[in-house]
Amino acid sequence: MCLILGGIMSEPNRQAIDTIRGYLYQFDYTILQILNHEHEHATFTVEGIEDIDIEQLGSETVAIQCKYYEKSDFTPSKIKEAIVWMVRDFSKRVQESQSLIQYKLFGHYKSGQDKIQYPIDITYLKDSLLTSKTQEKEDRPSVITKIYEDLNLNDKDLELFLSKLTLDIDGLTLDQQHTCIQKKLTELNICSSNDADFFYAKSIYIIRNLAKNQLEVERKITKSKFIDDLKNSKRMIFDCWYLEKVTLDKYCKSIRKKYFNDTQSKYNRFFLIDTASIGFFDLKDLLKKISHKWSNLTGVRQVKRFCPFVYLHNINSEI
Repeated sequence: MCLILGGIMSEPNRQAIDTIRGYLYQFDYTILQILNHEHEHATFTVEGIEDIDIEQLGSETVAIQCKYYEKSDFTPSKIKEAIVWMVRDFSKRVQESQSLIQYKLFGHYKSGQDKIQYPIDITYLKDSLLTSKTQEKEDRPSVITKIYEDLNLNDKDLELFLSKLTLDIDGLTLDQQHTCIQKKLTELNICSSNDADFFYAKSIYIIRNLAKNQLEVERKITKSKFIDDLKNSKRMIFDCWYLEKVTLDKYCKSIRKKYFNDTQSKYNRFFLIDTASIGFFDLKDLLKKISHKWSNLTGVRQVKRFCPFVYLHNINSEI
């Protein structure tokens, strides 16, 4: 028996919503990278060197950082910190004779993509992205810091870094990425177009669960494993991340279409119970009777097991 507890949803903080949308954009981009990759055994690390790392046999690792500014214009200052971080990682690899990797900065901005010189040359890299200047104050002068000098990187080193850097600041919107994922899920025969929303929700669930692991090795997944996890999942996963992606009306309609189109089916029973005037023990007995009479979870001969949905309205949190 599946219980749904009724309550009041508070108005979310707008900053929190923007943060969730930023993570959704990163997760969606990760899903697309996995689904679009040509090699089944390429390894993807969520929150590795960058937001997503792609390791593939015979090629350099690609470390990708995602930015999402749906309400803001692009300015070079918005990518400066990311470029500095990449240059520091590059410098460390050069100094310690480690394997070099590719770097990619990907993002979406409302407008202003023409404010950056592209392709980036050494002069622009030095002056606009690797040089900072503090504001002059009464008690102290402004200080200019040249990151590339602090890291002992010469022009040859910076040329090599630029050869490893890809910049794409004209990415799809959050909704456009969502549409691309749905299309790719059907193209790969993972699901039908009718089920694309549900398998998208599963995709988000898989990526989010990878991202929250402490150990990097537990944040890795291959394309083949990702697709297997999607196909073999036994239950639909929905949470606030998915609800943020779609409107509440669309979410409810998708649930109704998936589970309650056939009102005569024994698999789609839905009980609505107002608990305001029902005591704990009476409610417990009622739920047991519903479970006994309208469920089949243990029958050996039952091809498809089932149980009803039960919505408890005005449930007391102390119960």
